Amino acid sequence: MSENERFSTVDSVVFALSLLMSAGIGVFAAWQSRNHATTSDYYVGSKQMSVIPVSLSLLASFISAIAVVGIPAEIFYYGMEYITYVLSPLLAIPVVCWVFLPVFHRLGDERNITSAYQYLELRFNRYVRLMGTLAFTVMTFLYMAIVLYTPSLALSQVTGISLWLTIVCSGGVCTFYTAIGGMKAVVWTDALQMGFLFLGLLALGIGGLITAGGFANAWEIAVKGGRTQIFNFDPNPIVRYSTWATVVGGSFMTLSLYASNQSMIQRYLSIKKSSHAQIAVLLNIPLKIVLVLLLALCALVMYAHHWDCDPLLAGYVSKSDQIVPYFTLQVLGFIPGATGLFVAACYSGALSTISSGVNSLAAVFLCDFIKTYYDDRHSREMSERKATRISKILAVTFGLITIALALMCQLFSNSVVRLAMSLFGMLGGPLLGVFILGILFPKVNSYGAATGLITSTIVIGFVGICAQFTDHSWQKLAVSIDGCSSANNTTDLYSVSTTSNSSSTEATTLLSTESPDKDFFYFVGSISHFYYSLISSFFCIVVGSITSILTGNNTVIDPVLVFEPLTKCCCWMPPVVKNIDIENDETKINMVSLRGIKKNSLVKTAL
Repeated sequence: MSENERFSTVDSVVFALSLLMSAGIGVFAAWQSRNHATTSDYYVGSKQMSVIPVSLSLLASFISAIAVVGIPAEIFYYGMEYITYVLSPLLAIPVVCWVFLPVFHRLGDERNITSAYQYLELRFNRYVRLMGTLAFTVMTFLYMAIVLYTPSLALSQVTGISLWLTIVCSGGVCTFYTAIGGMKAVVWTDALQMGFLFLGLLALGIGGLITAGGFANAWEIAVKGGRTQIFNFDPNPIVRYSTWATVVGGSFMTLSLYASNQSMIQRYLSIKKSSHAQIAVLLNIPLKIVLVLLLALCALVMYAHHWDCDPLLAGYVSKSDQIVPYFTLQVLGFIPGATGLFVAACYSGALSTISSGVNSLAAVFLCDFIKTYYDDRHSREMSERKATRISKILAVTFGLITIALALMCQLFSNSVVRLAMSLFGMLGGPLLGVFILGILFPKVNSYGAATGLITSTIVIGFVGICAQFTDHSWQKLAVSIDGCSSANNTTDLYSVSTTSNSSSTEATTLLSTESPDKDFFYFVGSISHFYYSLISSFFCIVVGSITSILTGNNTVIDPVLVFEPLTKCCCWMPPVVKNIDIENDETKINMVSLRGIKKNSLVKTAL
């Protein structure tokens, strides 16, 4: 590595300052809340958060280092078709704003809920609530591990520092400020870190354009390399990035993030007015579009720089996820602090996601497990001081678990983008399905919700398992190593073929010289990960509806738990009871199962 391509002292200072600023915000938030430490302050910022920082925090929650490192690499190997994903928020986010968010906000105001999965108990029963909490817990832990591993890999690539050391140090800083500062620290650090993220991507994009000779030249190279096809209307579900997959499937994936995920719903509840929360969510549409276009620009200039020397095929990097940090050193290495800014951008996306996940996990464990058990056993509510103290202990514990899981991520061979999105589809999709059943299908009962959730998880789990044993490398677009000064050709996983195109030679990256047998399991395993949320939520809705019909539809429901316009449609609604006689024996039974929820929120449901 040349002198200009090293991680300099100035880079280290820039990166360290970004971590210190995040930690400082956590300390300040903890100091500010020292005299009124409550679970409301810790988990929803006392419902006094502002629109702009919450909007940036919503974006940060799931736009992480996986996007910074993974998406440009995906476009480098598979072309620009990925960017049609920017159309999915245009379809999904308005649905969230006007269908799902008002329900959650009403429950936050009237029933004082903190965990999104308290809704599932109010609407169905405790067992459905616990299943939803379990699915969210598994999904969040695995996702946070991938998110922490990805920037640590980037930092290790550009500095030579041990991967395990970067994981432990960065994870420790994030755990520290999240545990002591709560939601206020999470939201404000998210806003700061999104600033670093956009600055880092701008620096890489502009630096890449300069070295590529301008946008026109970079685009021309991409055209010759077959990277500029944006729309692909092939309906085949195994096409990795067809327009149908990214727009239709991507819309359901976006819904699963914004409509059924604790991390997002917690932020909705941190804003006092529902209309302001809707604005915060709607702002994510332009923010996401700008971010994805910036990532596409980085991929474009990266290909213009490496069209004739694929770092992975040449052996300069060992995984596709290392290409972006490798390119960053080449382009920004000569500018003091620029590489440090990009690494800070990677970490900013990661730390914001991890802090959101840790805080949300602490919330659901406190509300759905610990307080429920405590209230049942002691016949009284846990004190706010004790609950807040337990929350901080939970945050530290979950942070340490995330660090341990991140250290295990080296065992996975898939790209981080596919792995992360597969997780959301396999676990987030069934959750989306059960929330759709609750909010849009008032007659569905708890049997239907539980059966739909379990069945859809099994179905999409089978798809995911098939995907892990199906090889997809042969689908990559053509690359070359003709321009490499000293290509490392020790690997025998690639078959290189040459074709003449404007006096250049291209190498097609294949896993083997023969295509794999296309049997049923291959087809199932090759389904685009963008469809996972659509498939799983569809199965949940269909199975849940049929089961409810067979077991006797729900007969009584509280209208606050469903999409408000449906309450005016008599044929769609079961009989509605607004005031329940608390002396009724059956109501008393429900009161026991919903301990910890206000009495006026109790709902009689068909079991």
